Amino acid sequence: MGRHLEFFLKRFLSSMVTLLLLVTMSFFLFRSFPGNPFNDDSNLSPAVTQLLSEKYGLNEPLLIQWGYYICQLVFHAGGSSFQNPEKSVIELLEPSALVTLQLSGFAFLLTIVMTLVWTQIFKDSSRLSFLKLPFVSFVLSLPVLLLAPLLILIFSLQLDWLPVARLDGWKGYLLPVFVMSLRPSVMLFRLFDSASNEQMKSTVTQTHRGFGFSEHQIIWKWNFKSSLIPCLHFIFPFIVGLLGGSVVVELIFGLQGLGFQFLQALSYRDYPTLLTMTLGMGIFLQISSLLIDLFLSLLDPRISLHQRSP
Repeated sequence: MGRHLEFFLKRFLSSMVTLLLLVTMSFFLFRSFPGNPFNDDSNLSPAVTQLLSEKYGLNEPLLIQWGYYICQLVFHAGGSSFQNPEKSVIELLEPSALVTLQLSGFAFLLTIVMTLVWTQIFKDSSRLSFLKLPFVSFVLSLPVLLLAPLLILIFSLQLDWLPVARLDGWKGYLLPVFVMSLRPSVMLFRLFDSASNEQMKSTVTQTHRGFGFSEHQIIWKWNFKSSLIPCLHFIFPFIVGLLGGSVVVELIFGLQGLGFQFLQALSYRDYPTLLTMTLGMGIFLQISSLLIDLFLSLLDPRISLHQRSP
């Protein structure tokens, strides 16, 4: 219990430092852009621009502004948005975050399902096993910017089966979720297939065969668990790619998720919104990394939490 508490304390402190560095680098990156959120608006007089800049501390030195935004993030949940002052950043982002989380969650589940489907279709005993390498190469070389418009053209514009830019029903999720899931599912399938083949050739498997265990027992009792380990190492970059890919998919399908809000905030130089989104993404990824490490340690006792702690 003491070792686990020590691990969690170290991980918590490490996460706090990581998040602080992330927000700090993001702040100075955003503030390196010329101008401020108000002096580019031709509808505002210089006097009003000056008053707004003073109100939000944009005339202060950068270090003072940095401290102000850190306090806003910690004590006021990001503060108010520049582009919509009557709303807090959380209120502004809540509908968009729901869209992105729904898309990413459904895409994550569909990725797991599709991985199992590819495993069954292209297993060695299948008649389609000879298509495994061409299929993997084709999907991995297919860019999202080509796949998404092609699916929209076929299923939405030509066949009129599925809607575009609407999430008012289950049909609205099919195309964007499929686009987000296809490539990761093939990558996960390739990792699992490679690990399974290595396990089947290992001396441990040969020993199990020598003791008379059936192939079904060998695969599901020993090899399946070992083959999952490299796949779990892929989960964290997969989650990062999933969130990043959702931005592209949202823009292609015209969905107002966090990707849309990020571009809006960037165009308005809405620093509170940009930093809150950056911090929220960092917290989500830190929690995901911790859960993956915990699951790996439960799956294989040989993996020590303390060895994996940053």
